[in-house]
Amino acid sequence: MNATHIHLLFNHVPVLGSIFGLIILAFGLFGAKRVLRRTSYYIFIIVALFTLPVYFSGEGAEEVVEDIAGVSHTYIEEHEDLGNISLYLTLLTGVISVVALVAGAKSQKKGKLYAKILLVLGLISFTTIAITAGHGGKIRHSEIRGEAEHAH
Repeated sequence: MNATHIHLLFNHVPVLGSIFGLIILAFGLFGAKRVLRRTSYYIFIIVALFTLPVYFSGEGAEEVVEDIAGVSHTYIEEHEDLGNISLYLTLLTGVISVVALVAGAKSQKKGKLYAKILLVLGLISFTTIAITAGHGGKIRHSEIRGEAEHAH
């Protein structure tokens, strides 16, 4: 298994995990279910942890694919830049989730405040992750870039 395998194996976890975390958090916040809010915090923490191997395998994955015909170097660079932003936002979401778990255990009022903060931050984080993933797909897939030729 090389860096490309690791990158492709784990890159779906941040995308899917963050959206599931957001959905569960929204139900927990608007349905006033503390257990759902706490569950979403754990999901955000897991997402942050899985983002690390995705991020750190990216450079090795680039080395493997950069000389393959049809690979877009422009999208590699954009994907890398967006990956930096996504990493920091995802880690921040994970860290604030840890704080929310502690604060929410001590005070219901603080717990709801952190839930609202995480809803906004989680949405921003998910958006950047989704955009990053989209650019990652464009590296090898000309059909996503709108460049695919059609046989008639």
